[in-house]
Parts: sequence; C-alpha cells; structure tokens
Amino acid sequence: MKTFKVTFFDKELDVFKVETFHNVTDQSALTMHIAILIDTLELHEYVKAEAEGKSYTQVINYFIQIDLNEIRENN
Repeated sequence: MKTFKVTFFDKELDVFKVETFHNVTDQSALTMHIAILIDTLELHEYVKAEAEGKSYTQVINYFIQIDLNEIRENN
C-alpha cells in the first residue's frame, strides 16, 4: 500500500488542488479515478504525483492518458 500525493492543475496550469490518496493498493483504479476527476472538472490532463518521496508523475500521466481516451470513447 502506498500513499500518493497528487497535484491537479487547471487549464492555465495553476494549481487547482492537491489531494492525498491513502492506502492505494490498485494503481489502475487510482489512475482511472484521477482521469474521471480531470474529465469531469475539465482540468489539465497533466498531474504531478509523488509517493514515498519518489516521483511517479511520468507513469501516472501515461496511464491517465489511456484512461481518458477510454472515457472519451465511451461518451
């Protein structure tokens, strides 16, 4: 289980909010949840993600793009 700190940005790349996700066991579910938030709130498709002092930004954003494509194909 990991704790992820995720920074969301608005379309102008200003910080929209920072949210902490505790006890993450399914990172796929986490990225889908983030993608849903981005799509629903019309946020920038890029987030900053950290866990245990390490950056997970690149990998999280990669999977968010896949999830966003899936969400948009189904709408």
